[in-house]
Amino acid sequence: MATTGSSQAYDKVLDVPWHAYQTWAGTARFLKSDLNRWTRYTLWLAIAGAVLAAAAQELDVFKRPTLAKGAAVLASFAVALSAYFGKEALTGNKTSDWIKARSAAESLKAATYLYRAGAPPFDTPDRARILFDTVASIEQRVASIQTRSADTETRAPDLSPLTVDAYIRTRVEDQIGFYDRRAGEYQRKNDTLRNATFWLGAASVLLALSTAFGVVAALVGLIATLTASLSAHAQDRQYQVLIVSYQSTARRLIALKGVWAASQKTDADTAERNAFIRSCEDTMALENSAWLGERLKRQPAASQS
Repeated sequence: MATTGSSQAYDKVLDVPWHAYQTWAGTARFLKSDLNRWTRYTLWLAIAGAVLAAAAQELDVFKRPTLAKGAAVLASFAVALSAYFGKEALTGNKTSDWIKARSAAESLKAATYLYRAGAPPFDTPDRARILFDTVASIEQRVASIQTRSADTETRAPDLSPLTVDAYIRTRVEDQIGFYDRRAGEYQRKNDTLRNATFWLGAASVLLALSTAFGVVAALVGLIATLTASLSAHAQDRQYQVLIVSYQSTARRLIALKGVWAASQKTDADTAERNAFIRSCEDTMALENSAWLGERLKRQPAASQS
């Protein structure tokens, strides 16, 4: 492990990848926020259109033609805007840009930690050059994406050298916590959507059997539209895929940490500690690559440039 040099020397070298990481992480957050906003607009307008269309049918049944016509017009507007906003979310490769920006940020973060730990490929005398080449290669892959300004940090990041214990504490355990939190968050969202579609389906069955009511046809259509909209939203969010991916990655990291602890190895065992650190980074890279591939696979061909 290369541990010579002061913390200040490490700071100077790592200014390059860390600033690049901040830039691409901030860009990914902005693009995700933008996509989420369009997705919310699309979902809520689709629901509003379905509700208004059902209201128009019922108002017509109750001989309120003026109100029925107004509701029908508003329903048309809502559906048209929903379709437009859905298209807007895919315009200009927004989704693929977000995915690639996040992937670049994760790769830069991994390179920073490997360098701080002095693990391969950053365990040689020319490791600074290798680091700069790595950063240039990562940024070249996303050169066509317009970046956002890096977030201003309230305090200077710790870019000092890392022992294996410090690496476990600041990198491995931090990522395990992230995966656990995200998996729990997505599980709650997925459960909410699943429960909503389940009860909407149950209501649709009951209404379909209640043919004595004049409102049944409109309500059955409304519920079917709501169910389809929520199901499409859940599928687009890929909550179940993310839950499984995050949970399995957290378990693999916990297992690696446990094996290392049981081995009673130290930083003096250079080959073993480097292999352990590389295994942890490869595990996190695998999760990122799987997520990247799954998201890109689901994008329309026109947006995959």
